[in-house]
Amino acid sequence: MIFIHGLDGDPFGTWKHPALFWPEALGLDHAHAGVWSLGYPAAKTGWNGSAMPLADRATNVLSLLDAHGIGERPVVFVVHSMGGLLVKQMLRHAMQYGDPAWQRISRATAGIVFLATPNSGSRIADWMTFFSLARASAAVKDLEHNGAGLRDLNLWFRNNVHLLGCRLLVFYEKLPMGQIIVVDEASADPGIPNVVPIPLDENHATICKPASARSLQYLKVKRFVDDLLPARGVAIEAGVPASPPVTAAATYLCNVGGWKRNEINAVAWSPCSRYLAAASDDGTIRIWHPACKNLILTIHAHEGSVKSVCWSPGADALASCSSDGTVATWHFPGGQQIDRWYGTDDWARSIAWACDGSLLACGYANGVVRTFDPVARREHWRLVLHQGRVRSVAISPSGRLLASGATDATVKIVDPRSGTPIADVDVSAAFPASAKDGAQVLCLAWSPSSAHIAAGTVSGHVTIFDALTWRLVRARKLCRDSILSVAWTPDGRSIVCGSADRSALRVDVGRIDVCGTRGMQFDLVGSDTVGVTVASHRGSVRAVDCSADGQAIASGSTDESIQISTTTGFDNAELRAHRHQLRCAALSPDTRDVATGSVGRQVMLFRMQPPTQRWTLEGSSDVLVSASNGKGERVLEKRRQGLDEYIRCLAWSPDARWIAVGGDDRTLRVLDADSGRVSPFVLADCHERSIHCVAWSPAGDRIVSSSGSELIIWKVFNGAHQRRRAPGGDILCAAWAPAGDRFATVTEDGKLMVWTGLVSTPLGHCPDEIAVLSWSPDGKFLVGAGAGTHARVWDAAFGRLVAEIPVDAGVRAIAWDSTGERFALSSDSGAVQLVSPNTWRRVGELISLPSTHRSLCLAFSNVPLPDSHAVCAELHISSVLLASD
Repeated sequence: MIFIHGLDGDPFGTWKHPALFWPEALGLDHAHAGVWSLGYPAAKTGWNGSAMPLADRATNVLSLLDAHGIGERPVVFVVHSMGGLLVKQMLRHAMQYGDPAWQRISRATAGIVFLATPNSGSRIADWMTFFSLARASAAVKDLEHNGAGLRDLNLWFRNNVHLLGCRLLVFYEKLPMGQIIVVDEASADPGIPNVVPIPLDENHATICKPASARSLQYLKVKRFVDDLLPARGVAIEAGVPASPPVTAAATYLCNVGGWKRNEINAVAWSPCSRYLAAASDDGTIRIWHPACKNLILTIHAHEGSVKSVCWSPGADALASCSSDGTVATWHFPGGQQIDRWYGTDDWARSIAWACDGSLLACGYANGVVRTFDPVARREHWRLVLHQGRVRSVAISPSGRLLASGATDATVKIVDPRSGTPIADVDVSAAFPASAKDGAQVLCLAWSPSSAHIAAGTVSGHVTIFDALTWRLVRARKLCRDSILSVAWTPDGRSIVCGSADRSALRVDVGRIDVCGTRGMQFDLVGSDTVGVTVASHRGSVRAVDCSADGQAIASGSTDESIQISTTTGFDNAELRAHRHQLRCAALSPDTRDVATGSVGRQVMLFRMQPPTQRWTLEGSSDVLVSASNGKGERVLEKRRQGLDEYIRCLAWSPDARWIAVGGDDRTLRVLDADSGRVSPFVLADCHERSIHCVAWSPAGDRIVSSSGSELIIWKVFNGAHQRRRAPGGDILCAAWAPAGDRFATVTEDGKLMVWTGLVSTPLGHCPDEIAVLSWSPDGKFLVGAGAGTHARVWDAAFGRLVAEIPVDAGVRAIAWDSTGERFALSSDSGAVQLVSPNTWRRVGELISLPSTHRSLCLAFSNVPLPDSHAVCAELHISSVLLASD
């Protein structure tokens, strides 16, 4: 606990009441915690002489804390007045400058108690009056009313406090000093969601001097610290690292997670055309400023995939819906949740906001459409409108019509206020009997005039209906695959389609056939295509939207990118939330390093302590190397080094000297772990398909790799290799026995096989898909888990199914501790279950990763790993100290 005074304060007098010295009393109440009171020059005048401005003081104090070892344990700051601004500036320095020691202090910050801190600057002008300074110091000048520096610092803190992961407690004064209240409620409120400032019957000087241990601020701070300190003898998380007990060797459970795939499901331009919202599979809504290519806000919105997002007409709020069945509204630009609605048992697929802001509509996979009143914060009505899954809802710009399209090949038109049916449009009527399956409606969009509605179908057709007669007026096959999204340009002359054929197409409405003249075309001929391709992606284009000013088109794809196409072409941009797109990771045997593989043909190695990136191997190149031709002559050979495709799997050698890498280029490589260079040990084009599994033998002399149903056993250092096809389809995973005399595989049809050399023996069968296999340290048991809700244990000698252990679905990794007395299973939910092999029952559970991340690798360790983003911004690393029992 670190007490920091404010302007003109000191480390003792600021906190001392005649009856109680706060740091000392709080330290007595928490005997196992250290208490510091920081002193620094903070005079009202002459600041530029003997003292420093705020930014310089923050650098000075960070260095001072590091010199005294602060940051190795959880930290709670208790700050008065300008001391709060100093702590915020310190945390900003730590995040922006990347100094490992400063970042360690930032990560260790578990809580901050603000006592009369002038956050907003609404009454800062009174400071100059209060102090009556003839020559104000730089610190006082920093606090001038509406000063740019103060506004910038407060805005940064509000936007980044969720990344810091610390809790806040805020107090403000109600009594004046002299004639004024120095820091009033408005100024003391940091503007953080769910943080309510507490008023005290104190003035600016006495608020930090509780008269007794029964004073409100003393009791609240004591409780605040109690809640943050880990209980003695139980597991704690490394977000607040703690010293291990000295009586026994510490055991940490280390879970390395990467972002879940953030395939883009929806994009929406703000009404002002400045901001773009994107809904992603990883449960987030991200707000971009495309002109600057800046990600300005990330909202962790839902537990499930966010399927749709839209803006309020005033651009001050967003609405989203998710596969978890919930609908939520969010404040912009703050990102705070406004409301959330539950009440269905199926996916919410599409959401729309009425132009007057008074109504929200949402469609669900069970055929239900619901409307909500965001002002009254209640559900308006709920109707089952479709027999199929509702894929899209849209409210007309006039606000008079609500349309919903579904996989039952119909578009329903209702009154959005009452739910009264207006029209029932059968899209399949326009299709011949042999092609009616292609009439399923996947997307809808109203024209700006509300006169027409466009529907995109599974077959790749777009159909346009008249909103007066509800007759089909235009239709044409525009795409080779399903149309997943559709939008009108603001002038109503063109539509934009996003398709599963990985393109976004802009088409003039006049070039779409008028029904009755040529009929609907069901074959797309290259010479007869219409429209212009505005974006090409590497995945299906699930979302398109046109900006209100008509200057830009945004398209979002399953390749996790958003492309901005402008009318001029000069400001085209690609937006990605995750630059590296990490797909696999492996901890070294000593857990000192973690290697990662990415979609972007990259392998990176990070050192855990201190957190540093050691090397990156990216792409490939041709090099000339000297080699012998076997006749005593040296020749030059052209060899390809590096990485050619998507990296799918990594494995460390037992001695931590080498890393085996497999991916989509069908080549197995061994990298030098020290330098990152590709070693001479390479099997080029050794598989027919992508390599999705590699495993080193315990002796480190052999690697087993799999691709499809094909196995290769490679004696790494002499180049010999053998191959065999496994019965039962594609191999899902492989694992060596601890003795190195055999390995196990499981195939897609559930066959569990044990291999001795190239001879396989059936061991058992699993009804669920297995993603990971692990042997017990004594080699007696095999544990397998994956997409199912049970992990299964087999006797490795006789193949008997020993146990079925209930687990969270989506197990990604299994790890045993060195004693073999327990093992851990990590799942997609972020939870890790601990299991005892004595009873094959769960003995503990902890949440080690946020819902936005999935586990890439798991290990037990004797040392803690750095938490969160210290190693890499796209990794979330959790290190949990486990109780000895």
